[in-house]
Amino acid sequence: TGSIEFKQEIVKPGDNVLIWGAGGGLGIFAVQLCKVMGANPIAVVSNKEKEALVRELGAQWVIDRKEFDFSQGVAVSKAFGARIRAITGGYDPDIVFEHVGKETFPTSVLVAKRFGKIVICGATSGYDLTFDVRYLWMRQKQIIGSHFCNSYQAQRANRLVIEKKVRPVLGRIFSFEETPLAHQLMADNQHKGKMAIRVQAPA
Repeated sequence: TGSIEFKQEIVKPGDNVLIWGAGGGLGIFAVQLCKVMGANPIAVVSNKEKEALVRELGAQWVIDRKEFDFSQGVAVSKAFGARIRAITGGYDPDIVFEHVGKETFPTSVLVAKRFGKIVICGATSGYDLTFDVRYLWMRQKQIIGSHFCNSYQAQRANRLVIEKKVRPVLGRIFSFEETPLAHQLMADNQHKGKMAIRVQAPA
């Protein structure tokens, strides 16, 4: 159900969790798992349709990432951090769920609170990460790598789905011949939730 390990020592009730790509395949689970844990998701999305989806899944706080051109450097990242504090009542994220990579990682490190955590499980915009490491050591933050889960965590996640505490979102199903289209929609960030491709299966 996603690559972030939502264990008690990572996410606690009341934590503010910044979720990049909250309307995508990983993000929709992260939003719902935050709600199950009693944490507060801060959902970052790219359009109104995805905003409606994450609000339906329980996100009270939503930020449109298209309002921020992160390629313009630290001033934009600081403005993004100010937006977070404006909607949370002055608080920085306790945890940042990072899976975008090169485009957003410098901002993730900057906006996480002092002693906060950046949990990374992917890098869809690039693997070579450049960031100002002073924000890491001067404010004693942590970067945590996460890759899927063990069998116990998978069983717990499945149980949340069975108990209807977490709802999978299948945005679209493609025929096998449409596989390139599915990849292009993902590259263009035009998908919602998970996508499925039928392999030797009827419609």
